Amino acid sequence: MANMLMLDAGLREGEAFALRWKHICWGQDADDTSRHLFIEKARARGRYEGDPKGGRERHVALSRRLRTLLRDRWLELGQPGDDVRLLVRRDP
Repeated sequence: MANMLMLDAGLREGEAFALRWKHICWGQDADDTSRHLFIEKARARGRYEGDPKGGRERHVALSRRLRTLLRDRWLELGQPGDDVRLLVRRDP
């Protein structure tokens, strides 16, 4: 999942690990071009949450492929709450 966030959306590692479900704007459907990820935090070294490296919030386009992957994961996890992180740990 982390690899897809970094490759498909161009996120930095710390941004990917700071994402919560509330940061996903799904759009009406897979063809809605307004779908995006809202990047407002990053996790430095996987521990400390703070501003992204660029210092400001940004919107990143959400591809159809990544939207499908995230939606499937959201359903698989039983539709977790908005404040739950997408990624709970870093793989070595």
